[in-house]
Amino acid sequence: MTAIAQEIPQNATEPASPQREDFDLIVIGAGLGALAAGAIAARRGKRVLVVEKHTVLGGYASVFGRKGTTFDVSLHQIGGVHKTRVRGILEDAGIHDKLEFVKDRALSELQLEPGEALLRIPNGDMLGFRRTLMEMFPDEKPAIRRWFWFMRRYGRQIRYWDNIRNRNPLVQGVTIFFAPILAPVVVASIMKMPRLSLALRVRDPNLRKILLHFSGYYGAPANEINMLFPMVSNYSYHADGGCYLKGGGFAITRQLALVIRRAGGTILTGREVDEITTEDNRVTGVRLRDDPVFYTAPEIVCGANPFTVYGKLLADHKLARREKARIEKLEVGMTASVLYLKIGVKPEELNRDLADVYEYMRPPEEPEAEYYRRFRDRQGFDETYDKDGINLTVHSRLDPGGLGDGKGATLDLFYCDNYDRWATLGDNAYQEQKKIETEKMLDELEKVLPGLRDHIEIVELATPLTMERFTSNAKGAIYGFSQNVSQAARHRFPIRSPIRGLAFVSAWSNPGGGYEGVLRVADAYSNPVGWKGRGVFLGLIAVSVIASQLLH
Repeated sequence: MTAIAQEIPQNATEPASPQREDFDLIVIGAGLGALAAGAIAARRGKRVLVVEKHTVLGGYASVFGRKGTTFDVSLHQIGGVHKTRVRGILEDAGIHDKLEFVKDRALSELQLEPGEALLRIPNGDMLGFRRTLMEMFPDEKPAIRRWFWFMRRYGRQIRYWDNIRNRNPLVQGVTIFFAPILAPVVVASIMKMPRLSLALRVRDPNLRKILLHFSGYYGAPANEINMLFPMVSNYSYHADGGCYLKGGGFAITRQLALVIRRAGGTILTGREVDEITTEDNRVTGVRLRDDPVFYTAPEIVCGANPFTVYGKLLADHKLARREKARIEKLEVGMTASVLYLKIGVKPEELNRDLADVYEYMRPPEEPEAEYYRRFRDRQGFDETYDKDGINLTVHSRLDPGGLGDGKGATLDLFYCDNYDRWATLGDNAYQEQKKIETEKMLDELEKVLPGLRDHIEIVELATPLTMERFTSNAKGAIYGFSQNVSQAARHRFPIRSPIRGLAFVSAWSNPGGGYEGVLRVADAYSNPVGWKGRGVFLGLIAVSVIASQLLH
């Protein structure tokens, strides 16, 4: 366990009563969204219990250590931490001023073809990025304007919805009533579910690759994904800027856990929930494995994936069986394989073009729809990664503190992957295949960093099975359910369960996906539009209908 992880007491003192301990909120699974909801609740005076079966908190928002070196599990950049609602959520949780954000000069450095000069994607400069693209692709100016028009509308109109949070019922009701007029693009996206391809009327393949260079992080191609999810993310990155965190993604997790502990909450790690108890279709508490204590609470927040909750923790509940049958028909989102490395030299010593580069990307050779189809259908291990592009992040560039000896660099190489091809392997075959795939990935990385193998000090491959084992997410899913048009926005898996008092606050829920997405789920849970706000909205509808009848 790393030094940073040790700052949080890993196993809190056992509750005093041997039979029963009462809480206001129980959090099952200490992922980022569930912890954020727990921290906000704790700051509002609720007594919170967090139960995490892993020995480390955070799920994907975590770090791990090897030979004195710390590796970030997943965070590349988080957007919107200065100007958007993301900042407000972190402030509600009491941690924004406790985090150290590091903003690089570029969101990413893009190389469209091997040997070409790197294209710097400016960080938090939307107008500058737009101007650069118009200079590069003068024949595509209408398409570029269209893309940025949609991005700005989504970003600005989401702020309209964000104003609902923490407001009185009158403001909430009025905001919803006027939304079709004042936030029409977002409302249309929620109701009609337009695909991202609607904004992508581009002929030049290189321009398409540039606009979609973050596509690998969204989990679906432009002709399948709902426009709302990627456009809001793009706006956060291009308008506000993407940031890394000193201490990695675990820096957020650590601070959220400290908020809960300092407010009198209890955090139990290495402990597993065996059962969620209910009475009259309402949750009453949880029972833990090998623990005689009954932990009670009127509310339970699940960071754990819904398959586990409905299929195991509520296995005998009629509504849970119905919900499990329903979600088993949904498509689980993307997973990935990630190669983590420490090398004894700086990347620029192997490739001068990578001096001061934090995130280097080379898009796949084929259009993104064909790329997604190919890796989804991939069943065996015959292929190499030469067509899959490269997503390389040099974490030590922005946060050298995890290097241990202070020398060299830490990197991660990200590839979308297919869970099923790994799941068919036995233990011995799995370990052998990891070695083979590691060598294949190093072959690709050496095309960017010649001589890399001579300087490797640590190398470890995390496969989709690693993701599943570490986070307990079904099929190693990174973003929960797929964000395709039939499962996004109003069709997304809901936060509130039909079992009263039970909520799902994770990437599986609405809106879900990525650090910003799960923080917004926590916000929606913690600051819902209450029945009074809905009442004001319905009252305004009734008044408008009556007024229209009288006028006629």
